[in-house]
Parts: sequence; C-alpha cells; structure tokens
Amino acid sequence: MAMLLIFGKVAWGQTTYYVALNASTNGNGSQSSPWNNFIVLNSMDLNPGDIINIAGDKEVTTGIFLDSNDSGTPTNPVIIQGTLGAGGIPASTIRIDVNDPSSDPEPNNPNVNCPTPERAVILLQNTAYIQVKNLNLIGNTSNLSDPSIVACLPNSSGLSIVYEENDAGSYTNSSVAQKLQGIKAENVYANGFKLAGIRVESRPYFTFFDGFNTFNPNNLSPSAPLALSGGGFDGLQILNCKCNNNFHAGIDILGKYELAMGGKYCISNILIKN
Repeated sequence: MAMLLIFGKVAWGQTTYYVALNASTNGNGSQSSPWNNFIVLNSMDLNPGDIINIAGDKEVTTGIFLDSNDSGTPTNPVIIQGTLGAGGIPASTIRIDVNDPSSDPEPNNPNVNCPTPERAVILLQNTAYIQVKNLNLIGNTSNLSDPSIVACLPNSSGLSIVYEENDAGSYTNSSVAQKLQGIKAENVYANGFKLAGIRVESRPYFTFFDGFNTFNPNNLSPSAPLALSGGGFDGLQILNCKCNNNFHAGIDILGKYELAMGGKYCISNILIKN
C-alpha cells in the first residue's frame, strides 16, 4: 500500500480501509491488518471512492471526523459502512462516552461547572458526497432520564452533519458559500445522545455577531444583511434510520432562512423515509 506525506498529512490512493474495533493490536488499515481505532483515519485526507469498513463493538475515545478535504464526488462517494446482523440490523457498534472530562463552565450558567464540548461519534463538517450506513452508534443512555444530570452533560450527537461558514476562512462570504450535496445516512441506529441521534445544522456567519455565539452590538446596522450567505446542504437523505432514547430529538435539523441571499433556506430538499 503506497502512501505519500504532504505538508505533514498522509495522502493515500483510492482504497478500501478496514477497522476491526475489537482487534487486540492496531494495524495498517488493510483487511489482513485492520486498525482498531480511528486516529490514523482522522489524520488522512480521503479520496473520492474510498471505503471505510467497520466491524466489531467497542467504546472509543475518539470518533470519526471528516472535513472538506475528505469529500467524494457524485460518481465516487466516500463510504463509511458497518456490517449487518440478523434482520438487517447493524452489527457494527461504535460506543462513545459522552461525559467529556472537560470542566469548562456551562455558557448559559457560569456558576455551574459542567462539561460543554459538543461530541459526536461521526462528525461530517463542510463535506459532500459522503455515505454513512449500517452502523449502530451508542452514547450514554443511563443519565438521560434525569434533567438535572442532562443539564451538565456535554452536547452530543451520534451522527453530526455540519456546515460551518467560518471553517478556516473558506466559507465567510457569499462568493464561496456552497450548498453541499450527496450526504446520505442509511440504516444508522443512534441512541443515548443529548442533542440528537442524527443532527444536521448550518451555521452561517452573521455580520452582527462576533464569531457565532458572542453578540457584538457594535456591529449592528439597520442595513446590515442577516447573514453573508445561504450556504448549507441540499438533497440530504436520511433513510431507514432509527434514533431512539435521545434527550432533545431523534433527528434534529437546524438551518437559517437567508433574506440576504434573496430568500434561501440553508438546508433544502431533505428526504427522510423508512
């Protein structure tokens, strides 16, 4: 298997990679010597047509993260897939401890010392033509029935699909804003998360905000547009997915309506069905 080191990142050819979560040792990602975690995968830039085969059942400390450098194409999507068990139920199970050890104060209540980072088993950020299928994603189900405990849990999702306009400065104006296409989740089971089993969100860059969460009244102007663009997702598909026992929602979709771009929804043409 050939590889090339470019600017500190590993670039591989179009390949099928293998992850055996219960393997005793971490291999090189081949079928005969699979990885047993996602650390190397997250350091790579995937190519169109790459396939990630995942088998086993294990709690991991680091999930899967794909960004704009990992996109597929309409004819060659990147595929992350597990194996199927009896009755077509996903047999590949990725568990994650959503009780992040961070002790940052909760932003809405600085007097409460609670962990706040958002965690996801699989995070797709600013990427397109990715398929995720036949996977069972499990968070922490034991604390979700107690609201006082849930308040101090970090935000978490099983599969998080995010468009971030301010990602590395690439999406901060309307000329480069994109409606990313080709995202499909199929036969994904996700339960035990605070936010949602599957979460889709477009986070536009607002002209009157300092970043995304800090209100800056000095930037307010009656003539200022609501946002610089209507970037987000188009044609996203969620097929035969089951998202039970999550605190806020099974499937959560959040996107703005951008008046500044002539009236566009950031997330459009979504198909959700069994």
